[in-house]
Amino acid sequence: NGSPEEIHGILFWQVKNLALVQSSSGQVPGMNPFVYRKTSGFVKNFTQAEIKDIARSLDNMFHNRDTYSTLDIELEKLILAI
Repeated sequence: NGSPEEIHGILFWQVKNLALVQSSSGQVPGMNPFVYRKTSGFVKNFTQAEIKDIARSLDNMFHNRDTYSTLDIELEKLILAI
């Protein structure tokens, strides 16, 4: 079991990779080829706007944690919305 902060970090890292792969026209410098191939398969499931919205949601929920809601509840809402 990971903490909400760990899960948030992993999700944000993946969304960042989705954005990088979607905006690239080939291999992303510094990205492991395996990670690039796996992410290339997932990026087809999202539009650029959806990726930006998810990234924005993750950013907002991290900075607003414990102010309006807890991070674990907000992560669950995001995952269920996807």
